Amino acid sequence: IPHDEQVVACVSLSAIRRKHGPISFLKIDCEGCEWSALDDPAVADIPMIRGEWHPTGGKTQADLVALLGKWHELSFQGPIAGPQEFAAVRRW
Repeated sequence: IPHDEQVVACVSLSAIRRKHGPISFLKIDCEGCEWSALDDPAVADIPMIRGEWHPTGGKTQADLVALLGKWHELSFQGPIAGPQEFAAVRRW
């Protein structure tokens, strides 16, 4: 299928937080790049995250729990094998 392609610079959550202050809500659905974005230490301070994870590179729901579960309570909707919507609410 013919399509246009754009190359854009990557900006980390930590860089966004440094420039603009705390991130109060994150919505992420980037067709597989969520793994590198959510692997940023700044994710620990975000109170609520809504998004969709994709089984890119063999990643699973358990990988998302391992990535966010230390700081957030997670809930999921959709097929267990992904892609799957998720909500992550910060534990206080």
